[in-house]
Amino acid sequence: VGEPWAAPNQEPLISITIAPFFWLGQNLPQSRTMHVTWLFNIFLTAITAVSVFVGALLLRYPLRISWITGLLYGLSTLAWPYSRHLFREPLMAFFTLWCFVLALMIQRSWQESGRFPWKTGIALMVCFVGAFLTKVASILILPGLFIVLFPPIGLIKKRARLLGVLAFFLIFLVLAVIIINLDADVRSRYSL
Repeated sequence: VGEPWAAPNQEPLISITIAPFFWLGQNLPQSRTMHVTWLFNIFLTAITAVSVFVGALLLRYPLRISWITGLLYGLSTLAWPYSRHLFREPLMAFFTLWCFVLALMIQRSWQESGRFPWKTGIALMVCFVGAFLTKVASILILPGLFIVLFPPIGLIKKRARLLGVLAFFLIFLVLAVIIINLDADVRSRYSL
């Protein structure tokens, strides 16, 4: 139908996020569509490196450490080669990074105040859905997220209702994995 790729049955977020670049490539007279579209991952990798810096600052690391970490991410990891072509991994890395930054912020809030920051939790869920819509394999980060998000034992003992919420999320996770594994498109690519 005149598109450079087939319509995705799953993992549609990369196609949605590069749409403005694709449109720009079609409407700029001196450029080619794929060259402009491939710029998406270059910008995204730069934004992810800035996110590493901002995330480290949010987690109360010193400015110098945050700056060096963001710089090292951008220049000395596989982010640089992956940014040169149109892959899904840079977008998934962006969302995965924010999932863990937000999870660590939630853990810190639990330890300091004993409260769950709902806005941060909602942002975490949005980031995970973004990672999942980018690449189904992002479901593999869930065990790590649950380890980070597990509340302190003392808080669980004080609040029995919190244990019920944790059980609900665990049941939800198991059901989500089962439902995702039942999808024929997912089964053809991944064996969960």
